[in-house]
Amino acid sequence: MFPRRTPYENSPARRPNIITVATPGVTSSRSQISRYTGVDGVDVLENACSWQPSNNCITNEVAAAEELAAFRRGRGNYVLTAEEDPPFLYHASCRVAPRLLHNVMASPEMDEIAYNKFSLNPLNWFMMLKEVIVSALFSISSKRCMYSQARMTNLGGERDQAACQREIRRAVRIIKERQSVTQGDNDVTAHSSPGRPLHLKLVLFGCSRGATTTFYTAMKIPLELAQYVSLVVVEAPFDTLHDVIASSCWFPRFALWFFCNFCDYGGNEPYSFVPGRVQLRCPIAFVLSVKDTRVPNKLTRRLIETVKNECPQIPAVEVLELKHSRHPLMAVGNREDQDAYVAFLERLYDTYCS
Repeated sequence: MFPRRTPYENSPARRPNIITVATPGVTSSRSQISRYTGVDGVDVLENACSWQPSNNCITNEVAAAEELAAFRRGRGNYVLTAEEDPPFLYHASCRVAPRLLHNVMASPEMDEIAYNKFSLNPLNWFMMLKEVIVSALFSISSKRCMYSQARMTNLGGERDQAACQREIRRAVRIIKERQSVTQGDNDVTAHSSPGRPLHLKLVLFGCSRGATTTFYTAMKIPLELAQYVSLVVVEAPFDTLHDVIASSCWFPRFALWFFCNFCDYGGNEPYSFVPGRVQLRCPIAFVLSVKDTRVPNKLTRRLIETVKNECPQIPAVEVLELKHSRHPLMAVGNREDQDAYVAFLERLYDTYCS
């Protein structure tokens, strides 16, 4: 099955009161999130591989420079903070996408994605070709030369979850800033014609690797962040990397050996949470497809049952089961599934984000 070639005709109107933090799948750049945004597309910022913060953002310039150099050599990690807004890198849009997500926050590119960087590694050439082919198949107009570096690919583990939590903090910062501005405007116009303040609702979204990242991050975030989250939507999350490899790979032993030796994989510990410590108090929505063979439904259903049985603090667990779309095509592969996906999310937005 291939993506549809005609634009989706019935996208809902954009909801200005929602801000979305989205995380893409494995080896995918953030441009792939545009498959869910209709004509809006997504803005992508530079990541720590390609951008060094200004002196105003650095407390110790020498240490930061050494950290960044080590990061580029693959011997360390330069970590962006929630207070930093890297420079704009590019805008990506998908010609055939329905508007499933609203106002996706501009985020730094995934750590493993390198842009306009020469490489002698044939694996990087393959990943560069893969990105070109995928963008063409999905009608995505990113127009960037990029590839995913295997040694920095984390697959939803500790590194990815830290980046996801950073983006949630950035979104909360934006919400607080917007509330402060709105409050100031209302104070100024208190004696004339005050408008109704726009209360932003934070939605977390992820697909595949990004779904696993988003799910485990959401279950571990502190109360100061959890109280701002109105809805979590995860498309085809898996419970652990080991299980998804064992269930869907033709050569599971080789795949696990490759990830353990050539990727940033630190074992199964990050793929867990303590139910009694979950601070989240909003619904979690799971999207899966009966045609998905990359992430078998049983792995997603394990997470669903865990939340239902062990997390009474989660007020609702919503599930959408698509009938026709394979793993990478749930948003753009089949018109009937697109209609069901749009209707499902619109109902959730009306119920939990109005």
